[in-house]
Amino acid sequence: MMTERHRTVKEQLGALNQRRALLGSQTRVSHNAPGPQVLFMPPPCALILTHPQKLQLQQQMQQHIQLLTQVHMLSSPVEALQSEASTTQHFLSELQSFAQRGEQARSAVEPGFISIFRACNLQGAHSLLEELKRCPIPVTPGKPARSTCVRSYPLLPLKLAWLLATRPVFLYPELLPHCSLDPALHRQRTKTGYTRGEDSLILLGLKHFSETEFPYQLLCRYLIRTKKHEQVRGRVHDMCTRRAPENIFKLYCQHKVVPPMPLACGRVMPGEERPPVEREETIMPIWLQKSLPYIHKAVMAYNHGQAPPETTPTAPTYIFPPGTRYPPSSQKILLYACTLPASDTRGRLRSPAPSVATDRLPSPHWPKPLEIPPPKGSSYWLKPLSLPFKGLSQWLQLP
Repeated sequence: MMTERHRTVKEQLGALNQRRALLGSQTRVSHNAPGPQVLFMPPPCALILTHPQKLQLQQQMQQHIQLLTQVHMLSSPVEALQSEASTTQHFLSELQSFAQRGEQARSAVEPGFISIFRACNLQGAHSLLEELKRCPIPVTPGKPARSTCVRSYPLLPLKLAWLLATRPVFLYPELLPHCSLDPALHRQRTKTGYTRGEDSLILLGLKHFSETEFPYQLLCRYLIRTKKHEQVRGRVHDMCTRRAPENIFKLYCQHKVVPPMPLACGRVMPGEERPPVEREETIMPIWLQKSLPYIHKAVMAYNHGQAPPETTPTAPTYIFPPGTRYPPSSQKILLYACTLPASDTRGRLRSPAPSVATDRLPSPHWPKPLEIPPPKGSSYWLKPLSLPFKGLSQWLQLP
């Protein structure tokens, strides 16, 4: 489809140029005394962006650099992902060369020009990759995710998790990874999950490709490469059934209206570079939220030689003052992974044990489960389930 449109536009442009040449020749013939010919060169086609468009492009470039850096760090220690590691490094080098070429070309006309490719975290990303070349991430054999857990993922390497939490290259905590990318540590999953961003891409694909012959094939080819068109078709069908709650797919199919898409990240301007641990806790991944007390304690001890006083469990505050120095590597930091309660063979929920990267120690803020004796003459009892990732106690009625 895109090729046919390109060919049509090219033919129309050629016909327009021929017509202009014909009119120009007729005008020159009509003049009795031809004057000196002047050759007019067309100005170069420049892309003009408005101020909101420049801000959006700037944010997308910063997010793109962070994602490239994260994928390179996650894939470089894995033997099966060396192709992805080299590709991401090549893309980062390309951004550096694009920025240098643009600034050299515009330096004579506009001194002090900074290319849009030179984002505020580009140089930091290259410095971090050079540091990892000198001191690579150690390859530690991990354990595969347990098949009895609903959403259990392999842990991040300890050194990698420390760098992700304490380096200002990673401007957006919302984009931080949640698990390792080693395919040998991931178990096969029977169900396909969809994020809010993927649902938004599917909806945009339905809007633009709905008039084509194969909308779902084009959608998976240009927007969602990780899904098959049968899976996307089933996703749209399930979300449009009567039993499904109100969602963006129902709104589009009934009224042909595309709602505003949610923003995945907040805006970070140049000059606001801070490590993820200094951002808002609400946008941190769960493993970073659970690790924040231990990171704060280690960082304060590294800067002042002593640990900060213990905070109350009700309202903990972890403040990193300006100019805080971070240790180059973690030593005794507990990095928690997110695991949700799973069902055993009898269909009963079990309490998930805290998964840590080093020692399995309990969090100081976890509540203690209450013990209530079962009522007399009843075949049911109440069993407490401690949920560390919410800090609450849930009561389940089990047979």
